[in-house]
Formats: sequence, C-alpha cells, structure tokens
Amino acid sequence: MTIRFASLRERDDVKSILSCVVTADIGRSFSTRVFRGHEVSSHWQKANMQLVSSSNLFAVDYDSWQATLTIEFHSGGVYEYYSVPHSVYAGLISADSHGRYFHKHIKGCYNYQRIQ
Repeated sequence: MTIRFASLRERDDVKSILSCVVTADIGRSFSTRVFRGHEVSSHWQKANMQLVSSSNLFAVDYDSWQATLTIEFHSGGVYEYYSVPHSVYAGLISADSHGRYFHKHIKGCYNYQRIQ
C-alpha cells in the first residue's frame, strides 16, 4: 500500500513518529505502521533500522560482525549487501543525498540479495 502525503513536512512528521517506535523483538519481523489511525505501510522491519530522509531509501541498518548493510526502499524492497566496510555505511548515513551515495558507492559494487 502506498500513501501519498500532502507535503514533505507531513511525510517527515510520519517518519519522526515512526522512528520512535521500539521493537521489542530483536531480529526481523513484518510490521504494519499506523499514523493518526491510517495504515502507512507494511514495511519489513529490523530492530535497529535507521530511517533516512530520502526519496528512494526508507531505512538502513549495518551489522558490523557480518559487514552486512541492509537497505529498505520506499518501494517496499529490502536488500542485504555483503562485505560492506563500515566506512561505506558511515558515508551513506552522513551523505547529503543518501540516494546519490547509494548509486555511486553501493549499487553494483557489492554482492546482494533481495530479502523482501
């Protein structure tokens, strides 16, 4: 399901509220998020996913033990990228444009698998 927001501010308000949701169960789970009584999305959720402000990327997570970068896209797709150095993850998080950084430094550079 896709929700179209009236403004970017409204979308960012939803992201802000959703980032406060605490997942009690560690690991991967499916979750339907609700905002002001409306279903926002049925995105795959990992306990430590960090929401990012991007028109393409929705959230990211990094497992330093396995050097695995997990990216969830607004389209609903979730991908794991393998053998990604922490510096690449840090660059993605701190980039002015997360989507541009993803296309330049991650996409096509690492083995990956769609997991959702």
